[in-house]
Amino acid sequence: FGNSDYERLRSGELIYTGIVRSCVNTICSNLLYRDELIPMMAEYFANTADVYRILKLLPTHADMGDSCDGGKKDIAHSIKRLARMIGVDVLQITEDEMKVWGDAAQYIAQQQKKMLAQQIKKFFSEHDCKRKIIGAGVGRFLVKELARELNVEYVDFIDLVSTKFMNTDEHAADCAPAVSLALR
Repeated sequence: FGNSDYERLRSGELIYTGIVRSCVNTICSNLLYRDELIPMMAEYFANTADVYRILKLLPTHADMGDSCDGGKKDIAHSIKRLARMIGVDVLQITEDEMKVWGDAAQYIAQQQKKMLAQQIKKFFSEHDCKRKIIGAGVGRFLVKELARELNVEYVDFIDLVSTKFMNTDEHAADCAPAVSLALR
């Protein structure tokens, strides 16, 4: 298969979507809001860090980049950024708003998972290879979940490299591309 990101993307061997910097509107074009699908704006008002922060699944150590608006990186501000994607101004975060935007974030996470599953199935149907998925990056918890659901062998990136020179296995797996280059 491919020897570069371009070649791996082209063949379907690499699926590049994440839980921190990915634009939410590259995952789905609509957002579930109060049981209705609303088209999202073609703007960078919110990213997947907002989604996974709302869902309380974003590892703290992975929340390093700036938010889309330069604002605080907490659930309330993540909700406000996600709401902007459909033109809603959230002025106060009530219990109802928490549930509504939790559902909206869950919808995006499910769409991302569905997109990954479709691409994985397509790759396996087009290539005669061992059915194995390697999880890399801070979102590998999603990959592990998908492997289980698709009944495919899961391998964590960290199991493929020696990390005796690293602080922790977790950080080596989170930075898989850099570690791969360093070990090359």
